[in-house]
Parts: sequence; structure tokens; C-alpha cells
Amino acid sequence: MPTSADDSAKRALEKFRRLNGEALAAQLQALGYDAVFVPSRAEALRELLARVPEGAAVGAGGSLTLGQIGALEALRERGHEILTSTEPGATWEEKLALRKRALFADVYLTGVNAMTADGELVNLDGTGNRVAATCFGPGRVIYVAGINKLAFDLEEAISRVRNHAAPANAMRLGLDTPCADTGYCHDCDSEQRICNRLVIHLRAGRGEHSVILVGEPLGL
Repeated sequence: MPTSADDSAKRALEKFRRLNGEALAAQLQALGYDAVFVPSRAEALRELLARVPEGAAVGAGGSLTLGQIGALEALRERGHEILTSTEPGATWEEKLALRKRALFADVYLTGVNAMTADGELVNLDGTGNRVAATCFGPGRVIYVAGINKLAFDLEEAISRVRNHAAPANAMRLGLDTPCADTGYCHDCDSEQRICNRLVIHLRAGRGEHSVILVGEPLGL
């Protein structure tokens, strides 16, 4: 049964997340992003859907966060073509073709492995299709990130990616990597290594780039 201590802790945590989320959204806006902070995943989905034009082809990288807010299901219900290599039952050749098509989608959706208080967005890939699409190709890129992805600086963000997000993802995918056994990065040479391409976004750059920050822990 929740206690008064639980209630006060919840209120404090909500305020902490809101203050940090709003500050980061303002910093991202100063860097050229269309950035917004919302307190819940339901509101995050509404913000995402509002940014996807009717009839747009939508590419997406593998992302627990997108799954948690129900993004792809909602877009399919609206009739959008979804280009993602996570389609169940797809062969390697079919996945490769989908990844290539997603690079030139009207809109590309992705999560964020880590982000800094200065507005740097950090993503680490095994294959590289996801980070490639965030650099060039799609007409619009939309990032969705839980407030748990926030790090103080770039060093902390990269450490978070290598020693938290990547090992947890390797465990989730059932990969045979040292980090899946120990829970931290070994900078390994495993055939199933998923830490091959690191991209740090310093500014929005050309094109439309949106960041939806969510005041809930999402993803890994």
C-alpha cells in the first residue's frame, strides 16, 4: 500500500523529470531542433502523430521506446507504409531491402541511446542503418527519448551507451557477447557485437529534426 513517503517521492521525481526535461527541450530548440517535453508516453504518441504528414512513408530503426508508446501500431492504423527491418518473419535479404528503403522515407523514427544536458544526442549501432538515416536521407527525423537517457556530459553519455544500453540490448536479443554475460562493455571482437558505429549529433543541421522528450523511463 502506498505511503506518504511514496507520494512525496513520486512528486519530487515528477518535478525533477519535468525541470530537466524542459531545460533540455529549450537547449535543443536553441540548437535548431523542434523539441518538446511531455510528461507521459500517451502525450508523446500524440506529439509524434502530429508530426507525421498524412500519407507519409515512415522508416524506423529498432527501438523499444517506439514500441512502448505504440508508435508503429498507431501509424499502421492511419494507413502509413512502415519501413522497418524488425518485421517478423522477414529474411535477411528482405530486411536489407527495407533498411535501404527506410533511408529515403518521408519520415524516420528512432529512439536515443543517450543525450547530454548540452543537447548532444548519442546513438550506437551494430549495422549502421539507424544512425545513417539520422544523418542523411529522410525528409524528417523524429527522435523519442525517455528522461532516463539524460546524462550530464558526453563522457557520461558514451559510458551509458556502452555499459548500460548496449549490454542490456545484447541480453534482450540473446546475443553471444561478453557484455551479455557480465553487464558491461569489453570492447570485444565478437561476431555479434552491436557496438560498431557511434554517432553524436551536435546540432539539428539541415532538414527537419524533432525531439520528443518524455518524463518517463523508456527503453534501455
